[in-house]
Amino acid sequence: IDDAQVEAILTTGGTGVAPRDRTVDVVEARLDRTIPGYGERLRAISFEAIGAAALLSRAVAGIVDRPGGGVVIFTMPGSPHGVETAMKTLVEPMMDHIVWHLRG
Repeated sequence: IDDAQVEAILTTGGTGVAPRDRTVDVVEARLDRTIPGYGERLRAISFEAIGAAALLSRAVAGIVDRPGGGVVIFTMPGSPHGVETAMKTLVEPMMDHIVWHLRG
């Protein structure tokens, strides 16, 4: 991630358990630090809405370190409801704060 203006990357889809769901694997391999509470909380919120199927989501968030400040990456489910839930309850409320920290 060479562009210094990029402070966050948001992905949708590929967070399930099907063989084609590889987003989390690819993102995790690139992360220098994870934010475990993100996936845990998103699953808990989703559980209230859709039940046990929420536990199949492998949503992950973390930081890619680089000189001059890191980049935060959030993976979100592919469903419109899943994206809306992640954005409204977790990503938007903490985005300014985490980017502020990453700017150092």
